[in-house]
Amino acid sequence: MEPKLPPAPPKKHELKTQPKTFEALGKGRNFDVRKNDRNFTEGDTIIFREWTYLKNEYTWKVKIATVTSVLKLGDVPGMPSTLEHVVLGLKFQKTA
Repeated sequence: MEPKLPPAPPKKHELKTQPKTFEALGKGRNFDVRKNDRNFTEGDTIIFREWTYLKNEYTWKVKIATVTSVLKLGDVPGMPSTLEHVVLGLKFQKTA
């Protein structure tokens, strides 16, 4: 019997976020849908950085959240199994 490896330590992810979505996050919207190209896991920290595509730059507004759950959309009955997106349950840090 092989020894069980400990879980990987939580990661930090910085994500560009469009202004409309950025404003909704943490104000009644405690989830986000993302392509799972970063292998998100529970306990990860996400730093949402507001990004404006019109000016192609950051606004310097930031919100920080911890991932509380990860739902792979490809595992949902009726959804294509090849779908690479996830719904991230989030708990936002209080801001000063």
